[in-house]
Amino acid sequence: MLDPSDVEPAPPSLQQARKAFARGHICDAARDLFFRHGYAATTFEQIAKAAGTRRTTLYSHFTDKAEILEAIGLDYYAGLGRIIETLPGPVPDRAAIDKWIADLVAFVVSQKTPATLLIGLGVGHDTPSVVQKVSQSFQDALAARFPAFARAEQPGPEHAYVRALSKIILRELGLGCLEAAREDGDGCALLGIVADMFEKFVRDYA
Repeated sequence: MLDPSDVEPAPPSLQQARKAFARGHICDAARDLFFRHGYAATTFEQIAKAAGTRRTTLYSHFTDKAEILEAIGLDYYAGLGRIIETLPGPVPDRAAIDKWIADLVAFVVSQKTPATLLIGLGVGHDTPSVVQKVSQSFQDALAARFPAFARAEQPGPEHAYVRALSKIILRELGLGCLEAAREDGDGCALLGIVADMFEKFVRDYA
C-alpha cells in the first residue's frame, strides 16, 4: 500500500504560479517604497505605479498595504532568524557582537527593510500586528539562545527591570540599524552604544 507521505505534492498550477509571481513583484515594489519613503507615507496608488499595474489589480492580491507589510514581514523574519543564529551564545564576546550587528545592518540594507519593522522592535504597543509579530519573534529567537533574553520573557514584577532593559536594547538596535542603513544619521555611534548595552546585558543576566 502506498504511504501518503511518499507522494510528492502536486506542482503549482500555472495560475497559482502567476499569482505568486505577481504578489512577489508587488511586495518588492512596496518594500522599496516603504524603505525609501516610510510605510505611513506610501499609498496604494504609489505601490501600483511602482509595480507597473493598476490599483484595482492590487486589490485582487491584497486588501490593503498592511497586508502587504505582513507578507514582507513574514519573508523578512525568515532571513532575520538566520542572522540571529550566527551570534554564538550564551555569552558572546564583544568582537562577536560587533560582527553580528554589522551583519544585521548589511541584511537590513540588502532586504530594504521597512523602517516600521525595525522601529517596532521591543515596543509592541500601538503598532501594526505584523510589527508586533516580528518584534516578538525576534525576542523569542534571542531568548532561545541567550539566558538574559530568556529571563526578560519571564512574567512577574521581579523580572520587570530585565524586561525593560531588553525592550530598550531592541528598540535602540532597530533605530541604529535603520540610521546606519540610510547613512543619514548617527547610526554607527548609536550601534556602538547598543553593542555596549548588549554585551553587558547578556553577561550580567546570564
